[in-house]
Amino acid sequence: MQTRNTITPWYKQYWPWILIALPLSAVIASFTSLYFALHQPDSLVVDDYYKDGLGINRTLQHERRAFDLKLSATGEIELDKKLILLRLKGEQQPPVLQISLLHPTQSQQDRQVQLARQPDGRYLGTLTELPAADWYVRLEPKDDTWRLNGRVNWPHEKQWQLIAARP
Repeated sequence: MQTRNTITPWYKQYWPWILIALPLSAVIASFTSLYFALHQPDSLVVDDYYKDGLGINRTLQHERRAFDLKLSATGEIELDKKLILLRLKGEQQPPVLQISLLHPTQSQQDRQVQLARQPDGRYLGTLTELPAADWYVRLEPKDDTWRLNGRVNWPHEKQWQLIAARP
């Protein structure tokens, strides 16, 4: 009895395809990474580091001024009514405040809302939408003399509190 050895072509065997698939997957992943790098650039990188470093001193002066005025604020987001409600406590009650909701990674998501003082002492502003994120909150008057900073994890936290940091 004679056995016949038949040799199958390489493309019908599975080992060459496994060996080809490994480097091919690395090439596909690198092109995918390149696509995301070109179409979604990092918005957090700053060109002028020196100027930003000088601005830190100015920011600290604003926060020190808020501490001297004994300022604190409690805020609430009522997105169903499209409102931001805020109560400011302290020695200064300006007629208009500006609140900035800053997204931690995507600057195009940032929101700025003007808050007007109402006769009952509350501040009201209009906010149409707010995506879920851990937002940085910055509150300051129009004349930019003081600043309160804080965070709110929307929508898990509907209310937040801003307290002047001790210098």
